[in-house]
Amino acid sequence: QSSIPDDIKEHLRFGQVPMLEFDGKRLVQSMAICRYLAKKFNLVGKDDFEAAQADEIVDACRDIFMLYMPHIREQDEAKKAE
Repeated sequence: QSSIPDDIKEHLRFGQVPMLEFDGKRLVQSMAICRYLAKKFNLVGKDDFEAAQADEIVDACRDIFMLYMPHIREQDEAKKAE
């Protein structure tokens, strides 16, 4: 169940947050936002290999996050305690 108010949600692409708005443009999906900002502020790396290494770290963090997400969202306290 989303906690985003309907009047806000209807203006979001895919009805999701986070959302980055810049120059009248909107971008959603956290990894797309991170990659955009990294490129914009020269945080990607000095070459393609360093960029791939940065992606490797981000993807590993995302994998760990996705592993724990079902436990974080669990509403049943007995299941959560397991």
